Amino acid sequence: MHYDILVIGGGPSGLMTAGRAAEYAAECGLPAPKICILEANPEPGRKLVISGGGRCNFTNVQTDMIALANCYGREGKALISPFRRFSPNDCISFFENQQVPVKVEAENRAFPRSDDSRSILEALLDYIRQGRVELKLETRAGAVYRDDTGFRIDCGSQTFHGTRIIAASGGFARKDTGSDGSVFPMLQALGHTVRTPDAILVPVEVKERRVSRLMGVSIQDCGISLYLEPPTGEAGKLLEKRRGKLLFTHFGLSGPGILNLSARLGELEQEYRDELSTGHTIRIELDMFPGRDEGELDRNVVKLLGAAPKKLAANILDPLYSRRYQEFLPSQLQSALEGRGGEFSRQNRRQLVHAMKRLSFHYKRRLSPDHAVVARGGIPVNEVDFRRMESKKVPGLYIIGDMLDINRPSGGYSLQLCWSTAWTAAESAINASRWQNTDR
Repeated sequence: MHYDILVIGGGPSGLMTAGRAAEYAAECGLPAPKICILEANPEPGRKLVISGGGRCNFTNVQTDMIALANCYGREGKALISPFRRFSPNDCISFFENQQVPVKVEAENRAFPRSDDSRSILEALLDYIRQGRVELKLETRAGAVYRDDTGFRIDCGSQTFHGTRIIAASGGFARKDTGSDGSVFPMLQALGHTVRTPDAILVPVEVKERRVSRLMGVSIQDCGISLYLEPPTGEAGKLLEKRRGKLLFTHFGLSGPGILNLSARLGELEQEYRDELSTGHTIRIELDMFPGRDEGELDRNVVKLLGAAPKKLAANILDPLYSRRYQEFLPSQLQSALEGRGGEFSRQNRRQLVHAMKRLSFHYKRRLSPDHAVVARGGIPVNEVDFRRMESKKVPGLYIIGDMLDINRPSGGYSLQLCWSTAWTAAESAINASRWQNTDR
């Protein structure tokens, strides 16, 4: 069977690009194109379903496309054109038109009001059904070749031919979802460069094993500072400072705040490898109340203790400083917390407030790309024309979504990249077909 467009991958970018190509052809008054998605898994959208903890933070609502592009680091400027073609507000309108009510939470993160990522997946599946797109499940691309009609894709016992191909099979993160990088060697065989994968949104393991006792505890707004600490244990040099939500795990730290620092931690390991090999460590210092100074926190402690001087200090202060943190305090302060609130000294208060603002752990390593939410690596931006998302090396081949080697912070940015590049590729592929037919 010959198709006008073959899409490799049934994830968010693959579903969006196939649906938009069918819709755009109809808007242009063209005959319905034959479009087929080749998906290796038994069901589409595996990674989408688990995104955002199953809630699916599907975009970050920004109106300045240049500022949005800057969030993606050095390569971000390439995304200005796709973002202008399909912006975060366009994305919200799209899903609302697909009957998905939307809400926007802190830090401009957009979610389906249902808090269920499957509502996003179902909207995309409805979208491709409306466009009569074929979806071939358990159909893994094994090899891609150029031929007289465009491209040939061998999928085991089946062979598919297409005038144009849109590569949308994802990057290197979460192999369990099918995002295993298996399509990159095929693009390499066609002449593309493939950059080595590196985890950019990945949890961090710390040296202190007792962190496991905090597993499941989260800090909604946490200051996170990285220090290069000398063997002498002095305060050390400040390397980086960020702020965001943090989650304690059995091995260390996760959550958007630390995920967005994980790539920087990898860079710092390389930058300070000589120091780290001679006894220096990277200390991660957590400020549980980044919006309050120590004086304000001390006044809060005084107020709480004064309201119930005969109760245990630990119970009184639990709403401000959870008992689960208290075992990380000096033993003398732990003993004071087991006394009455009225007996809690000024020195005890100062120590406690200091601990609230400076809870420290020592960095051990980033987890592997298999544990990453997002991994870098893939096709370099200079090998793709972002005005069309078409390969500069292979005409008729479009490369979108997580297959691109672009830094993507946590907060809906990765999916917005998928939507915008998918939309752009879809329209460009249909426009190319129209011009080709006109030339004939």
